[in-house]
Amino acid sequence: MTDDLRLERSTRGNVGILRVVGPVDSVSEPLFDAQLQQLAEKGARNVVIVLEKTTFMCSAGWGAMLTVLGRTRRTGGEVVLAAMAPSIKSVYTMLGMKQVLKEFPSEDAAVSSFP
Repeated sequence: MTDDLRLERSTRGNVGILRVVGPVDSVSEPLFDAQLQQLAEKGARNVVIVLEKTTFMCSAGWGAMLTVLGRTRRTGGEVVLAAMAPSIKSVYTMLGMKQVLKEFPSEDAAVSSFP
């Protein structure tokens, strides 16, 4: 399924943005993880993960987001989620991620949440 995953990276100020299109499964998760790590390594203090066109997120994908969250928080940053697809949002809610990862209805709202 890796061929189905498309990751689009960009930046807006000190915010790194990762748009996830397609499934993050056991095959494609290492690519997803690597892209998240690169955003953090390249100086993005804050990270927005846009999940509007994400069709599936495996448990390792959720774990990758939490790993980057910990890393960015140690340097005074944050990771937030934006525009979640309904199927992704239901898993987000079921896993109790609301307690850890903030969500916003759109990419613009998420980017605007940072000073």
